[in-house]
Amino acid sequence: MKVFAVCKRDETLKALRFAGIEGERCDVDHAYDRIIARLSEEEIGLVLVSEDLYMAHEKKLLEVRLKSEEKLITMIPEPSGLKEKNYLIETIKNSIGIKL
Repeated sequence: MKVFAVCKRDETLKALRFAGIEGERCDVDHAYDRIIARLSEEEIGLVLVSEDLYMAHEKKLLEVRLKSEEKLITMIPEPSGLKEKNYLIETIKNSIGIKL
């Protein structure tokens, strides 16, 4: 299975290409359609989405993530780092069922 990235900034795509990950640049308005199109491709199993694009379509992408059993969507930070600082901690807490 292949990994594909959908990002807003060219710097992110360049960094991912060093790791052998292909991707495309798109704006917030077209991000959801591009992500869904990539998920429908048979050879792609993981779609990396930059934080700003993910947050713009968070509810719709969460629904897709919950329904998909074979494909994954995950958020990655832009070069400036995660804007949502507690995202990783909250994701871990939710995945193991810790409620504080």
